[in-house]
Amino acid sequence: MAGDILLKQLGEELRRLRKFRKLSQEEVAERAELHPTYYGQVERGEVNPSIKTVLQIVAAIEIDPAQLINSVLKIKKSEKDSLLNEILIMLKGASTKQLMLIRSLVADTVEWSRKSK
Repeated sequence: MAGDILLKQLGEELRRLRKFRKLSQEEVAERAELHPTYYGQVERGEVNPSIKTVLQIVAAIEIDPAQLINSVLKIKKSEKDSLLNEILIMLKGASTKQLMLIRSLVADTVEWSRKSK
């Protein structure tokens, strides 16, 4: 019973993260080298994926496995930690040039904010 609840929570969190990354089920399945039907079953909590399969999925979605586990187990993080994790997810797909621009923008914003206080 408790296992079924965890499988549902795992699937819901994978779906949320997949949609956040703007990926289709088919794209994740292909990247993770899984059959799309099986991946759909994982998201619906209908199957119990192996650790290997979960690691393939998190690599396909480009998220930290610890983030997935924390979310599924409802381990509370500070709002700041949650925001930093969301930002990291968004930045993973950025190019080096984009990251350099973002770093510069963040540095300028932080400096401006400190001066404004």
